[in-house]
Amino acid sequence: MDTLSFFTIPNCVLLSIVLLLLYILAKKPYDYFKNINIPGPEPWFFFGNMLQLMKKGMAKFDKEMKQKYGKVLGFYICNQPHILISDPEMVKEICIKQFAVFTNRYDVLPQNKISDRFISFLKDNHWKFTRTVLLPTFSTSHLKQTMGIMNSVVKNLEENFSLFADSDKAVEMKQVFSHYTVDMIASTAFGIEVNSQKNPDHALIKCFDKFFYVNFYDPITSVQMLFPVIPKILGTFGINTNFSSSLHSISMFSKDVIAERRKNKTVRHDFLQLLLDAKLENVDKIDDDMKHELETLTFENMSDWRSKRGLTDEEIVAQVVLFLFASHFATSTELSFFSYILATQPEIQQKVYDEVMDVIGDEEPTVENLNTLTYLDMCMSELLRMYPASLRLQRYAKETVKIKDWIIPKDIPIDISIYSLQHDPEYWPEPHKFIPERFAPEAKDKLNPYTFLPFGIGPRMCIGMKMARLEFKLAIATIIRKYKFVKSPKTEVPLKTGGQIFLYAKNGIWLKAEKR
Repeated sequence: MDTLSFFTIPNCVLLSIVLLLLYILAKKPYDYFKNINIPGPEPWFFFGNMLQLMKKGMAKFDKEMKQKYGKVLGFYICNQPHILISDPEMVKEICIKQFAVFTNRYDVLPQNKISDRFISFLKDNHWKFTRTVLLPTFSTSHLKQTMGIMNSVVKNLEENFSLFADSDKAVEMKQVFSHYTVDMIASTAFGIEVNSQKNPDHALIKCFDKFFYVNFYDPITSVQMLFPVIPKILGTFGINTNFSSSLHSISMFSKDVIAERRKNKTVRHDFLQLLLDAKLENVDKIDDDMKHELETLTFENMSDWRSKRGLTDEEIVAQVVLFLFASHFATSTELSFFSYILATQPEIQQKVYDEVMDVIGDEEPTVENLNTLTYLDMCMSELLRMYPASLRLQRYAKETVKIKDWIIPKDIPIDISIYSLQHDPEYWPEPHKFIPERFAPEAKDKLNPYTFLPFGIGPRMCIGMKMARLEFKLAIATIIRKYKFVKSPKTEVPLKTGGQIFLYAKNGIWLKAEKR
């Protein structure tokens, strides 16, 4: 009876008013872009535009939004406003001219003490310092030193293709090239010979399998990336997400390798050794004075800071894990997409083969002869245009600024759509056709550099670009000399792609290998 007595007309009116006010307050953030005259899709209550983004996938969502609302638009992940940009002039302002305002990326991965130290997500002077320490690791001279290791690893890939050709069965190319990139990382980063095709139970392979399936093919993790408050809430209650636990596995493996190397006083010419050499002994933590100096660091006194300390153990492990992730995922993805291009466009495969035989022949690949494969380099650039591994660049402004006719508010996430820019017919005629000649030496001057962003652009451009290109060209030059990529009944034409953060083939890329 007491419960029923609550539902009087005055109480019901009061409850309705309270609920209406709560609804208005919850919906208020969705007026954000209307107030600053930025167009965009109508958000749904609570979800914003997140459900549309998840349903369509990032590439399709970005392309459709640009076609409907223009090159600068606003959308919402739940109640968080995001600005989506597909305008090369805006890209130039954000990434080059006003870099001091747009220095930092907003976080796209769930917060974690390891991923928070990735150079990709470090901010301001901490990022400058870490990048300066890491730069020598990816220099041409270091790549030349590791070429012997890389040639040894690619022989495993060559042996695997021999087995595939003998079997006359279709194989999934992403899986094939994943073995190659894992082996390459194990050797060039850790000095460990794995041969993952023959040793799938190796500890590093198990770490990788867990990390990459859980985090980049699992829809639950996609939701966590789009809605980062979820892992924060879970972390408050001591609940580890799949992302955290799988990242922890790889970091523990890295720490074990570091400890063993220090114990045995082993010195190798690999990525890890360069990072260890950049670390001063007994400096495992940054004290408060160092933190203050790091925050006020400039390029002018960078060498002074560098002489006081190198990288901490935590920073070393974070960069190793990032290197593992970036090299493995991006390179294996691009190699699998290129194998599809070669199998479905045999005239391009023939041109690549002719150039490799003319330049390298039966000799061992080197940094020098791989860098003279002009047509293969053109093909790689066109591949990265059509199938960029990353679909967006992330930034945010440290202060409110006006660019062209647009107000860019402070601290609002900015997404630069790599995919939209690289598939815009205004800049790339027939964007869905694979045309390597777009990147011919004589045509490069005609290209707008702010419409081609597979490695980013400006001071935060990918630090490992040279390594990625070398690893890609080494694999193709080695395989194509002895084998052809051939379509099979399982080959999907046209290829269906998807992905919320990174691009991948939805149903895999199934091809045969045929001996020449």
